[in-house]
Amino acid sequence: MKSFLQFTESMTLDSDNQVIIDYKSKVGDLINLRFGKSELKPYIKNIEGVALDAFSLYTSKGADATHILKQLKAMQIDKVAYNQFLNRSAIYATEIIRDLKIDIIVTPKSSSSLTHDFAQKIKERNPGIEFLLDSFVKAEDPSKITIDLESKKLSDSTIKKLESSIRRGVKLGYFQMKWVLPPYRKFLKNIFSYTGNAKKFEDKKVLIIDDVIASGSSLASIFQTLQEAGAESVKGLTIFKAQA
Repeated sequence: MKSFLQFTESMTLDSDNQVIIDYKSKVGDLINLRFGKSELKPYIKNIEGVALDAFSLYTSKGADATHILKQLKAMQIDKVAYNQFLNRSAIYATEIIRDLKIDIIVTPKSSSSLTHDFAQKIKERNPGIEFLLDSFVKAEDPSKITIDLESKKLSDSTIKKLESSIRRGVKLGYFQMKWVLPPYRKFLKNIFSYTGNAKKFEDKKVLIIDDVIASGSSLASIFQTLQEAGAESVKGLTIFKAQA
């Protein structure tokens, strides 16, 4: 992967040789302001249980997506700074996308407006890629959500907790991931489904874009659907990586 040095206007290195970019005055309360190590590469998280690598542009002080997005909203960043942040982030993301030779980009419908705005900026820079925004939706029927019983790290007590959450969803007619503690979310399957004809993913290199990665359960669920549809490869890309 090429260096991102040519795309940054100003930067310094901290004592750990990590790059500090120039968003500190704007969003320093939210972001640790590191973009990889001195090679200026993104953070990579391998989501346990699936063969999925998720790239993240920044780490955040928040422990989960809800916390991070609440912090971001509370900071009341003006439009100019917000667009600057998105544009710069889209430049970094485009380098990752081109390096991976991505064919199709998808996003989950339940994501925040930040995901949508970020994806739109990326779309402007990558006109040759097919974008399927809001194309993965959470399961309307909670009874179709299953537990990955093949996982060796799944204890009997965890199974009972997951079963309880699924039963709650069936009773109410909807399911919310917040009912499940972050460490247990990776054991759930069929959380998301594709709204169109999944054959379009056959032999394609697909990228899932989201705002924040914590446990990686949402990306893992979409990954499973894409893998079953015959995608050649699937990667994830998020703006923030939570410090869970």
